Amino acid sequence: GDPMRLLFERDLTPHPQYAAFYKWLQKEFAADVVLHFGMHGTVEWLPGAPLGNTGLSWSDVLLGELPNVYVYACNNPSESIVAKRR
Repeated sequence: GDPMRLLFERDLTPHPQYAAFYKWLQKEFAADVVLHFGMHGTVEWLPGAPLGNTGLSWSDVLLGELPNVYVYACNNPSESIVAKRR
């Protein structure tokens, strides 16, 4: 099958290893912030995120209280507009 389907399929929950990484960042690594650079990060496309995070979206659930700083490349205007809406 398509491994990317595990990240982007709206009817699936995030893969356990994917979710475990974010929990590790919070509990074991004790990160103060999550920094995403570039385009097409996976956390932005989890179910619920494209419609705006509500606190119940997988992006918010996995990030918990960690601030998410997303430095987006501005050299692709059409995709920057989509990212700006989130």
